[in-house]
Formats: sequence, C-alpha cells, structure tokens
Amino acid sequence: MDNTMKYAMKLAFLNQLYSRKMLTDREYAIIKNDLMIRHKIPSANLFSKK
Repeated sequence: MDNTMKYAMKLAFLNQLYSRKMLTDREYAIIKNDLMIRHKIPSANLFSKK
C-alpha cells in the first residue's frame, strides 16, 4: 500500500474520532499535521477544518 492510501485510511479514522467529539480542535490539528509529515503529504489548506 502506498503512502497516500495509508494516509487516507488514517485520516478517515482521525475524522471519525473528531466528528464524535473524541478529539479537540487542537488535538485534531496536531495529529493531522503529524500524519501529513510522516506520509509526505503536501499541505492543502483549502480543504482543512481550520
């Protein structure tokens, strides 16, 4: 599985936790940023939550 697919799966799980109010805005942003760095995903602020 390539990095983009791994990132997409982890991001989907992260979004579920966030939508269920299990993460704060700050926690969500920190974890998402870490995932982007680990999986070498370029920043795309156009679609971000904040």
